[in-house]
Amino acid sequence: MQAYSKRTLIGSLIVVLVALCLVPALRAQIDTGAIQGVVQDAQHAVIPGAQVTVINLGTNQAHKLTTDSKGFYHAADLPIGTYQVAVSEKGFKTSIQRGITISVQQIARVDFAMALGEVR
Repeated sequence: MQAYSKRTLIGSLIVVLVALCLVPALRAQIDTGAIQGVVQDAQHAVIPGAQVTVINLGTNQAHKLTTDSKGFYHAADLPIGTYQVAVSEKGFKTSIQRGITISVQQIARVDFAMALGEVR
């Protein structure tokens, strides 16, 4: 009977330890949001390969992304706060949107229509 009780106790301790290890991961998923959007030119053609920089204005932490073949970007697991998103691509003027507030589990949609840059 003691061996059974010992195994039950050890099993219970393992379950509790695993649960405690998961708490920070679960909290991180709950206290975050995301920013996503599509980058296009003035004629609504998508711009693949554009450089997207998402900056938390409270911490200055930057997340650098590249748009996919459909001009789409997605910055996930962003701590709640206020952000700036900048997009740049060769041949286009850099475009910046500021004051994007992310709340808990919110996905903010921030699309861009890029203007052609100056031809030199």
